[in-house]
Amino acid sequence: LEDSMLDDIVQIMRKVTVTDGMEMAIQGTFATNFYIIQEGRLEAYDEYMDNVMSHSSRLKAVYSQGDFFGDTSLIFKCPFLYSIVARTDCVLWALDQETFSRALVSNKEIQKTIETLVEVPIFNALDDGLFSDTVLKFEIKNCKPEEVIVEEDSPATHFYVLMDGRIDLKSNWYGVTK
Repeated sequence: LEDSMLDDIVQIMRKVTVTDGMEMAIQGTFATNFYIIQEGRLEAYDEYMDNVMSHSSRLKAVYSQGDFFGDTSLIFKCPFLYSIVARTDCVLWALDQETFSRALVSNKEIQKTIETLVEVPIFNALDDGLFSDTVLKFEIKNCKPEEVIVEEDSPATHFYVLMDGRIDLKSNWYGVTK
């Protein structure tokens, strides 16, 4: 986000104090806020039925200072995959759905990444949480014509998805470039 937009968002965020045991998200419901954790610990649980008579939950993630949640539900308009419960008293910062959406739409790089990755078959198998995490980790790399992106016989250090343009693959096989 641009610095001016980021400054505006920080001014709009509201401080939320949460007590130990408070449910912040219920699996299957939709987010109304994006939260950033300033202090405390929350846990995400997957609710499921062991059998007809027994209800259980599995710990799926632990959130602490600097972590955030609610983004996947807000970005993809999907329900929470997990229930999230405070395990200590916590201080969170909340951003409402409308402001979060405006900030996201104004970030053209994130929008383009989402639009591109949704069309890539390998990403269709990811659940929404993992897809969202993946989108936020992608960096857009603009390449110049004839720029070498990957050297033959070099170890892979990145995963690339072509978003626009064309790539030529060249291989040096027994001294002959193909």
